[in-house]
Amino acid sequence: MRQKNVDLQNSNRIMLSSITSRVGNAVFDYANKMILVSVFASRPLLMSLYQSSETMIGIVFNLFAGAFADKVNRKKILIVTDFLSGITCLIGFLFLDTPYLYLAMLIGNILLAILSTYNSPSYNAMIKESITEDYIETHFSRFTLAKEIFSIASPSIGVLVWQLFGLKVSYLFNAATFLFSAFISSKIVIQLPPKEKKKKESVFKQITEGLQYMFKHKTIMYLLIISAMVNFFLSGYNLSMPYLNNYFAKEMSNFFGAALIAESVGAIVFSAVNTRLSKDKKKEVSQNKMLVFLVLCGLSIALLPLQDAVFKNAYLSLVPFALMGGFLTMFNIQFFTIVQKSVDSEYVGRVYSVIFTIAILFMPVGSIVFGFILNPANLLVMLICGIGVILSVVLYKLLMLGK
Repeated sequence: MRQKNVDLQNSNRIMLSSITSRVGNAVFDYANKMILVSVFASRPLLMSLYQSSETMIGIVFNLFAGAFADKVNRKKILIVTDFLSGITCLIGFLFLDTPYLYLAMLIGNILLAILSTYNSPSYNAMIKESITEDYIETHFSRFTLAKEIFSIASPSIGVLVWQLFGLKVSYLFNAATFLFSAFISSKIVIQLPPKEKKKKESVFKQITEGLQYMFKHKTIMYLLIISAMVNFFLSGYNLSMPYLNNYFAKEMSNFFGAALIAESVGAIVFSAVNTRLSKDKKKEVSQNKMLVFLVLCGLSIALLPLQDAVFKNAYLSLVPFALMGGFLTMFNIQFFTIVQKSVDSEYVGRVYSVIFTIAILFMPVGSIVFGFILNPANLLVMLICGIGVILSVVLYKLLMLGK
């Protein structure tokens, strides 16, 4: 009973710490973008530099961050990165009434992106240290449920803070959320015994060891492959979504917004159901179950153009998005639970950094590829992406059979 209480408390602290800083980031990002589209409206290049800076930072620093998370005390990484993020926002606040406004915003965004890159693998690695295996799936279900709820609420909070208080308070709000997040992280209880101290190794050697570990453990390698393929096809799905506003313009004024809400509702409902089911001790996480959810996700995407060809109803077309959001959530819960249970604690930071790096790399590649074949007048890309996700499962099964 005591063990379960520690798991629950740690799960709550990890969720609260992560979600608090996410809400702060949403407010910060919204405020910055509002300044860019108002004060710097005639210079759209500034917006592109602001947005692309985060992606570039992720590509450059992700692998190093994973190695760092496996080398240094992860709890300290969380506390220090959140604390430094809060200080960064406070320093940025001092430059808001100066001629260096844009430079302060850009540098602040870059520094926060670097700190986030080191923070993220540590959060995920901490799960293995602070939550027992029996509770991991329940944690991911609860965490996903909370994230989806706040993904809907965060933009509204951003708009509210911006409209009521403006840019300065948005920066102070973000600083406060980071400092609060650091405080909550300090309360997480580590349950695994401390790691044995090893001789100092270079970061590059650690990255090499992490890659060798992944190549040696085929299951992990194949999980990374399916993650890459799914991200590739989902980039086409995400690319197509805004253009659905034009496709369904005669029937609905903002189909894209409605589709995003439908996705979130599906994710929330399915997460809540999985949270209930994951409390059943007899219920096991399995790769087959993960693959079934992924096939259902692909079928949901492919269902959109198929049902549109038959019924031509915009409101009915929202159903596939709710199903897709739900099944993708179930896949992610199973995927990350399997990763947590399969990877040694010593390597979990590096494995997560590779997963995030693959996502960062394959999403833009997919966007470029599907950008060439996208035709806003039809839903062909949606059909291709749905079938592509299903074929990813087929390839994964073939790889597992030849293992």
